[in-house]
Amino acid sequence: MNASVSLQGKYVTAVSPEGAEGKIKIADLLNRSSPAAALVEQLVNPDGCRKIIARGRYAILVHETPPRVRTFKWIARGSDVPYGPEANYTDVSIALPYVVVMAVFECDTSGGVKLTNANECFFSNEPLVSMDQPLSFPALLNCSRFEPPDGHPLSWICTMNIEQSASLARRSAERSPNEQFRDGLRALLHTLLETGFNYSSEHHETNSWWSESSRVDKRIADVDAWQRATAKDKFFVLDLPWLPTKHTAAEIVERIFRNLGVGDEQTMGSADDVARIVLNAASA
Repeated sequence: MNASVSLQGKYVTAVSPEGAEGKIKIADLLNRSSPAAALVEQLVNPDGCRKIIARGRYAILVHETPPRVRTFKWIARGSDVPYGPEANYTDVSIALPYVVVMAVFECDTSGGVKLTNANECFFSNEPLVSMDQPLSFPALLNCSRFEPPDGHPLSWICTMNIEQSASLARRSAERSPNEQFRDGLRALLHTLLETGFNYSSEHHETNSWWSESSRVDKRIADVDAWQRATAKDKFFVLDLPWLPTKHTAAEIVERIFRNLGVGDEQTMGSADDVARIVLNAASA
């Protein structure tokens, strides 16, 4: 395109080779080039947030929950149905290692933040101190495996019921971006860790990572064995050979961006990239 771009004061001006001219505020340019990055700047990191990566209109919040014993609503043995509102549940208390969640948000230039349906969950036997650390698949019902994996999340968290409430959607729209990020993360963790665990993934996707992982150690061969092992040693889960993803945390983040159609090309790398944003914005 060979456009020319100039900065003066608070404004950036772009002129196309044909003579079309546009002028917008530099702050508006940054917001339009990556609305997610602009909104992430306003975010006070929630507890457990290890890193936030913004690109284009998407932001991935990497959250870690430390090892602990959790009480879950688990599908009861002999439940009449394997999933859904008619399923029967029982309370189980099992130890978990580090739980790493990739919470994926979509941001717009008007300041709106929305949790997407591309969120993923993983296990780790160590705290996340580097994005180069490898992660493992989570032995959890409701974390889905897809086959083939290409184009799909590695360990998908079903969030279909998070924002079904119109009142919740209205309340979220009235809140600041900082609050919207927190609302979305809170709702995601609640869905993952505090709602019923059933066999939906076995019926709607290829499998759950619980079913895939139950063979890695006899202490988690079934949920009853897991409870007994937890009662003996709540930290035994930090020694288990969880199924490896063969990806580092950084590689999983890049994989999520690719699945969303977002690559490095979304960043501004030339005067033409800047000019295209300025001229489009000025025209609009």
